[in-house]
Amino acid sequence: MKKSRTTEKSLIIFCGIAAFLAFMPVPCTHGADIVSKSPILEVSHKENFEIIPFWKLGDQWRVKAVYHSSLSKDHGWSEPIFWEYSVTEHKKQNSKHFYIVEIKSPDNKMKSEAHLSYQADCGKKPCELSHLSKVELTKIRRGSPFLKVFNYEKAFPVQTEQSLIPYDTPVFPLASPSSDTFAVLKQVTRELKAVNTLKQEVRQTLRPKELPRWPSEKKLTQVKCSTDKDKLIFVQYWHKDFPWPLFGQNGNMKYWLVMEN
Repeated sequence: MKKSRTTEKSLIIFCGIAAFLAFMPVPCTHGADIVSKSPILEVSHKENFEIIPFWKLGDQWRVKAVYHSSLSKDHGWSEPIFWEYSVTEHKKQNSKHFYIVEIKSPDNKMKSEAHLSYQADCGKKPCELSHLSKVELTKIRRGSPFLKVFNYEKAFPVQTEQSLIPYDTPVFPLASPSSDTFAVLKQVTRELKAVNTLKQEVRQTLRPKELPRWPSEKKLTQVKCSTDKDKLIFVQYWHKDFPWPLFGQNGNMKYWLVMEN
């Protein structure tokens, strides 16, 4: 079934929102399935205002993040933490292509790492990233590594969970303007399931207040993911010349792409 702007997509997703939950002392794996066709992921900017992040092996960028903190005097936000992102691998598995992005703090001071797997459509050259398909979170506790794994077999917006590392990911391409709806089937208990609805809205916009140095005449692409009751899941601002959103925010954190002067 082909994707359209109004087509609902069925999926099974473990959806946690608490970004500051501690890791459990045993490895844990969560899975998600969607009964629908997955859209595609390139950084390119087409005439109809589509943004598709394009990466190549060796690409690197840095992200600054702040977090809600009751100890902070700055309106509840923490001191910034920096994260380094690296595209470390392009692999083929079961006829599917994946780009691997590794994330850690400088000198691994935070004792946390993330490995993100993005599915890619390589029928075109260069390969176009499709969606975030797997998240592996590793945290060192008492000298030992503990792992969390989230699998997402089809395409849907993914919010950062159980980590300080920002990895909010929309469904690509970001065609502006557009609006897509995703029907999310969540396993509440072994017997009970619940259906939630996610909306992804994309539009051209001017800079937000969080990007005061961005030239006011340069438009950005805003992607907003929310529930059907308009509760914000995350919002991001993209530009065609950068491999990551210039600014993003979810319920627990704000984050900025660190641009070189």
